[in-house]
Amino acid sequence: MRKEPITITPLHIGGVIMAVTFIILLVFTLIEIFTPNPYGQGLRIDNLSEYVKNLPDDRKDAIFASLYKAAELNIADGDKVPGSGAMIRTGSAKENYNDAAYIYSGSFIVDIEEISHSYQIQYEWSSEKENPNLSGYQVVITCLPKELAIYDDFVCKDMFSAGDLDPYGVVALHLPHYGKTESGE
Repeated sequence: MRKEPITITPLHIGGVIMAVTFIILLVFTLIEIFTPNPYGQGLRIDNLSEYVKNLPDDRKDAIFASLYKAAELNIADGDKVPGSGAMIRTGSAKENYNDAAYIYSGSFIVDIEEISHSYQIQYEWSSEKENPNLSGYQVVITCLPKELAIYDDFVCKDMFSAGDLDPYGVVALHLPHYGKTESGE
């Protein structure tokens, strides 16, 4: 019995290329899903990439973890902080780049419908990891003023009111007498 030679057509090659591409994309997706956030649990902002461009993954992770902590601080008894579902409010996102300091900064309002919370998020980052112009707080999450709130009023606690952050820390570090007592210590 004589065997016919195998004929490779462009259809076969296209199928192999598509299968390999699918497997590569699947691997990267699974790695992204199962890679833990180094900052702790996070609350994903589903539309972040629509409003914030070129944000490094470590800043995204820091924002997600900080947002989770803010929501956890304010969650009602018995409720659970969701892992995703937060959305940037349309028209609230602002981004800037300071050429002299090499710092990107921005802010936006995020709404979390599932738990009826909203927060203001401010962030900064630099492509230079040791940039001395960066502040000590590269992600700051604060409660909204009443006029910007869209959910029923709740007693909102943030990094400042919870005592996790010195509200004058960033500015005060540059003041000549910060932290000194009358005796000069």
